[in-house]
Amino acid sequence: MDYQLFYDQFASQYDEMTLFESRIEKEKNFFENLKNKYNFKSALDVGCGTGAHSIILSSLGIDTIGIDPSLGMIEKAKLNAKNYNNIKFYQETLEQHSERNQNKYDAIFFMGNGLAHITEKTKLNNFINSLKNMLSENSIFVFQILNYDKIFIEKERIINIRDVKDKLYIRFYDFLDNNKINFNILIIQKENSNILKHKLISTSLYGYTYSEILKLFTEFGFEILNEYGDLNMNDYSIKNSQNLILVLRTIN
Repeated sequence: MDYQLFYDQFASQYDEMTLFESRIEKEKNFFENLKNKYNFKSALDVGCGTGAHSIILSSLGIDTIGIDPSLGMIEKAKLNAKNYNNIKFYQETLEQHSERNQNKYDAIFFMGNGLAHITEKTKLNNFINSLKNMLSENSIFVFQILNYDKIFIEKERIINIRDVKDKLYIRFYDFLDNNKINFNILIIQKENSNILKHKLISTSLYGYTYSEILKLFTEFGFEILNEYGDLNMNDYSIKNSQNLILVLRTIN
């Protein structure tokens, strides 16, 4: 199942599974620290989902645009951000957005493992080129992906089990060849003590390793300003960190 259809099917339940409101409180300091350090005024939230990071950026006084190819996610983001006047949301890809927004943004954020959904080399190259075209002079690109080096070492299939209200969310992997993964979400609806309903949705990922990511962005003319293992800005460890977060800037 492709990215757009996967998240369209899941949009109405995404906030419940990810604990939307508590996420905003937990992750706000990360964005505030970056704003204070790099003093950006405008931001693009790529693959914005239901708008959590766009809302954080807006609350910090940043003029923010969120884009996502999933209409379901964008509709939910608009509802979540209805009290914020300095956010706009568009259902489109980064490549589509880039066509009319050259050299526009002080900061671009691509958070939440979005790169892993780009599984083809040609599409990846187009994505990075479009991204570069939208960055203004001295702007930053902030990128987050799961630490796939750790994931491939441990080969744990069950990622997370979350019991929320009347639902059980089980996220798990199928490991394939050549760093490819099927990412699955099993949703079990508990209607009463005797009846359970379930839905399984799946999509394809490519697990980019640390060395692949460094090579990729170096080849496209980026320099690394900061490297973190989580949103608390702890140092990245290839063996222990759950995430890899990079703050990058293009080399003039």
